[in-house]
Amino acid sequence: MLKLFSKTVGGRRKRAPRDAIKCSATIRLQNAFLKAELHDVSASGCKVALEVPLEPGQFIQIALESYHSLGAQIRWYREGFAGIQFIRPLSDAALANWKRAVVNGSNKDVVVGASGASTRRDFWGEVRHLEDD
Repeated sequence: MLKLFSKTVGGRRKRAPRDAIKCSATIRLQNAFLKAELHDVSASGCKVALEVPLEPGQFIQIALESYHSLGAQIRWYREGFAGIQFIRPLSDAALANWKRAVVNGSNKDVVVGASGASTRRDFWGEVRHLEDD
């Protein structure tokens, strides 16, 4: 099914244009949660840096900063980087909204408490103190 979303050129799959954007991401692999750093993203996938090797073919959930989690599959893993293909490609509008949120440092989940301390909910709904970022 994943092949339906990619085109081939000269026997090789044509890759969607990627934007070099760095931000944090969280990968859920079965019951484990892994922190990763996103290096680029396109409508069909992304490249992340992470310390734990992943096997090509594994299905995961990936939560991108300022965006909900997406179903995905590991396509490759080399030298601390993984290529991830989304199960359902992002629409152009969804990709543009996500990139805008990352670039603008979306603060929609920032809460200032009575003590003046700021907190933020991460992808999984956990509250973090902004000083921890």
